[in-house]
Amino acid sequence: MTQPVTDHATAVAVVREAIECIAPDIDASSLPVDVDMRIEAELDSMDFMAVLSEIKERTGVDIPESDVARVATIDGCAARLVEQLTGSTTGT
Repeated sequence: MTQPVTDHATAVAVVREAIECIAPDIDASSLPVDVDMRIEAELDSMDFMAVLSEIKERTGVDIPESDVARVATIDGCAARLVEQLTGSTTGT
């Protein structure tokens, strides 16, 4: 199942949904977008990789382990999705 992602706000929503899918006890809507989600949501490395896998399932975008530092924040992850899916960069 892939969700169309055409803008930053939609990408942020997809990332938040993926976090809540993997860690249902987390209210992802309350997580700051500019802070490392692994720390804020208390995700261990396996959970974080599961979030990235869930994002891939939802969007079709594969985020490799080499991009982990770039996508550690919700904003960074959303920007990466928009860039990959639309070919444009976003200002965060």
